[in-house]
Amino acid sequence: MQFQKKEKRQTTVRFDSHHVRLRTGEVQRKNGSYMYRWTDKLGKRNTIYAATLEDLREQEEQILVDQHDGIKANDMDDLIKVCVKNMVSENFTEEQARSYMKELLPTLDYWKKYDELSDNGQFEEFKKKLINEINELNVDGMPKVEKLNALVGKYVNLEYRLPNGQAVKFLNDAKTYLGNQFECEYGGDRCFGVVADMDVILICTYEENGKNPELVLYKKR
Repeated sequence: MQFQKKEKRQTTVRFDSHHVRLRTGEVQRKNGSYMYRWTDKLGKRNTIYAATLEDLREQEEQILVDQHDGIKANDMDDLIKVCVKNMVSENFTEEQARSYMKELLPTLDYWKKYDELSDNGQFEEFKKKLINEINELNVDGMPKVEKLNALVGKYVNLEYRLPNGQAVKFLNDAKTYLGNQFECEYGGDRCFGVVADMDVILICTYEENGKNPELVLYKKR
């Protein structure tokens, strides 16, 4: 009996109508918009849509940090190893997943900005220091902060209404921050939101889905 050698699947290089190279899972639709498909660690296929490739990749970044938040990786290679295990599927080989992660991770602001802190546990030490700084502010009604997650700026950059009626934003949509959400110790329908990075600490309150936000504190570090 003869066995046929299985041919190695090759990844096709694809470009959108603006000649920008598409990553694995990204597709430009006939109407010019974009979608991204991926398989989660439970084997479920997921799809997201966006009007532009830039918006799509911001959503991809948030998906990535949501899926792998809390992983203590000493460097990018360690994180890639962990991510690849959860990305491999019948239609997405280990080699393709590894190639995709090596291409994607260096482009994320999260890694660009904190790269100098990523070795020898320095990044974890930075987060601990940041948590202590936030807790020392003693914001009335806000529980003690114990954990900070990576958050894409676009999804936490709320618009606040000043007393003079002007609407302003204090964060950068393109950056990645560390933050978390907490229920108020006094109850009620408003939550606390904490967002911080190397430069600032922002604390606010808001209703469900970020509605009616109110700025509590904005402090430069």
